Amino acid sequence: MQSTTEINNDASTKVKKTTKTKKTKTESESTETQNATQQDTIPPPEEASTKKEEISEPTVTEDAAVSSEDDSAEKLEEFSQQIDKIEKLIEDIAAFNKNSKEFKFESKEIITKMCGISKNLTKEASSLSNNLTATLLKEAVASLKSKGSKKNKKDKAPKDKKNFAVNQEFAPLPYVLKFMELPADSLVSKGMIIQKVNSFVKTEKNAKNPDIFVEGNNRKFKVIGDLKKFFSDVHKVMKDRKAIADGEAFPTELAYTDIMKYLKYCFPEAAPK
Repeated sequence: MQSTTEINNDASTKVKKTTKTKKTKTESESTETQNATQQDTIPPPEEASTKKEEISEPTVTEDAAVSSEDDSAEKLEEFSQQIDKIEKLIEDIAAFNKNSKEFKFESKEIITKMCGISKNLTKEASSLSNNLTATLLKEAVASLKSKGSKKNKKDKAPKDKKNFAVNQEFAPLPYVLKFMELPADSLVSKGMIIQKVNSFVKTEKNAKNPDIFVEGNNRKFKVIGDLKKFFSDVHKVMKDRKAIADGEAFPTELAYTDIMKYLKYCFPEAAPK
């Protein structure tokens, strides 16, 4: 049998264990409660990121726009006041200049000072004049460019090259059609004749035909082959129309620019020149 003392000790031990168990359970519940509270107060990652972005986004306010307009108006007002001061200064200088002939500069110090003023005034006036001229010229050029840019090139009707005089087609003289190897009823323009002549010369030069070259002048060519026959017919028409004197020979060498003056003899006299 247990003694009274042993029974009391066992009871005390059981009470301590029960108390310790309750304490541990209470601390655990307290810790869970704190963790739950912290989780409630910490926003989800997405919400935190959204709030950060909202704070970092710059915004343009109406106050900033108004402030910018106020600054521009203030600068304009300041510039206007400076112009008024310059106009007043010019009036003062004009008045001073009017009476300058009556002044007597007896002091060396005053004479030195006036010489310095005259030198600086001339320098600054010249600089101001140059700056104003450059500014006005810049504004004028900008204005002209602005007016020019307003003209829409698309609004202009495209030029029809067929309406150019050199491209207008007419019935030529028979020898022209023979030279160009075209049917009898074909219409020909001056531009077509020029192309035919140039094509012949180019072909001969590419073939290195020595008879076509004019030594020392690549802008000229010699009248040979089919060209010689063609320009011989041109020469006959010129004689018939009294465009050249009797016995005057046709050139054996021509420049590309010479072709134009012979084209009117490729068409009847009634054809437009």
